[in-house]
Amino acid sequence: VPQNVDEALELDRINGNTNWADSVNLEIEQLMEYKSFKNRGKGRIKIPGYQMIRCHLVFDVKHDRRHKSRFVAGGHMTRDPIESVYSGV
Repeated sequence: VPQNVDEALELDRINGNTNWADSVNLEIEQLMEYKSFKNRGKGRIKIPGYQMIRCHLVFDVKHDRRHKSRFVAGGHMTRDPIESVYSGV
């Protein structure tokens, strides 16, 4: 399983397929379709009240051999909002 996009595309090249590229494209297309975020680009001025966090892709192979990519944000870089903390105990 690749650790980053470059490794994923290299595996596709070595294996002569587009499994990882298709997986990445599907994830990005869905993010754009759902209008999940606004890409303000690198080096943009920070908006007051917001904190910029790093994002990356996580890769996995499912039990049925599907290649899966997920775009994730480093939520560990933000403070936990008090109103959304839940404990089931």
